Amino acid sequence: MKTLELNESSMNFFNSVYTSDNNYTLVVKSGEPIGLFTAFSDEILKTGLIKWLIIKAYQSGDLSLGQLSKQLSLTINETIDFLGTMNIPVVDYELEDDLRTIEKWNNENNS
Repeated sequence: MKTLELNESSMNFFNSVYTSDNNYTLVVKSGEPIGLFTAFSDEILKTGLIKWLIIKAYQSGDLSLGQLSKQLSLTINETIDFLGTMNIPVVDYELEDDLRTIEKWNNENNS
């Protein structure tokens, strides 16, 4: 394993890509992923880095529930239960959006 010691200028770079919201930053070169920056936390140790990254990708909307299930080798129901144990919502939507959709549908079908 290699370690990296940060000096003043490299700390400035690190601080510019570090996300304090416990997420990750993907580093790309010419459109190809070459690295990843993430904060090291107890959550990563408990969950495992790969599983944690997959879950974070799901939370940020980069993976669907089905894709997450496949990556975790779980059924959809098992994935929903697993996310529940981690207090991660399975559905993330705005009620106002749904109400507007229902109102639009009602207007179109009652005209």
